[in-house]
Amino acid sequence: MNQTVPSLEGVITALGTPLDEHEDLHEEGMRLQIRMQLEAGVDGLLTLGSMGSMQLLKDETFERALAVTFDEVKGQVPVLVGCGDTSTERTLARIRLAENYPVSAVALIPPFIFKFSQNELFHYYEGIAEGTDLPVYPYDNPALTGHQLEFETIRQLSEIPNIVGLKASGDFLTFRLAAEHFRDSEEFTVFSGHTTFFDLALQLGASGIIEGLFALAPEYGVEILRSFRKQDYEAAAAAQRKLIRLRSVVLLDSTFAGFTSAMNLRGVPGNFAAAPFTQSTEEGREGARVLLEQMGLI
Repeated sequence: MNQTVPSLEGVITALGTPLDEHEDLHEEGMRLQIRMQLEAGVDGLLTLGSMGSMQLLKDETFERALAVTFDEVKGQVPVLVGCGDTSTERTLARIRLAENYPVSAVALIPPFIFKFSQNELFHYYEGIAEGTDLPVYPYDNPALTGHQLEFETIRQLSEIPNIVGLKASGDFLTFRLAAEHFRDSEEFTVFSGHTTFFDLALQLGASGIIEGLFALAPEYGVEILRSFRKQDYEAAAAAQRKLIRLRSVVLLDSTFAGFTSAMNLRGVPGNFAAAPFTQSTEEGREGARVLLEQMGLI
């Protein structure tokens, strides 16, 4: 029986998926990454989301990552699972695997490759919500999927009982409208996925923040949230500026290659750049080392 959590909030780390030379799960790397988050005091984890490159993984790697995540977390924090795929049935097939674990919710990007109308996207999420008892969080990420969830679509989705929140990484106006509209809601929560203004997102009404760079430096997310709750907006902004500076690591070699170099330097082994992403180069690794040393992370 799945243990569901209808409402989440706070700092959620979007985990990467460390791989070995065969692109099987690097279990030691996965466990160390999770321990780093728990020790830093994050409020929850998102495994196998876009930062976890779920759509690039072998099925057996996806399943093993699920098993290792829940074995390591042991119920200490809520865990969301990314299951969004190219169609309703493919996404439901992923959810069937996730239902074998104590999942708090599933986070679902819209289907990609083909172009869908807002009405078709609504029915995609509606069909999934009807096909699972798990809480569902649509994940608006047009940069990766080519689809922007409009505010009215989000509002209509919020009326479906087990669609309980949103991760917003798309249009800033849509995020603002959603954050302000659902600010006082007890049934629907809005998480910001906008790396560059988490501190402002919380002021606008976001219930929390979800970010892949927290896997590398969870302390920044925790500091942003704690400072915000103390109404120390200057300290929150200072931590936000650190996160923005750290963001440059994903410009080294490729998004996941730079992230790999930085995670390895922080003591987490494994390759986070599934093929065909460019792999880490000596120059990229040196750039990551310099940045992390300057920021006091190594």
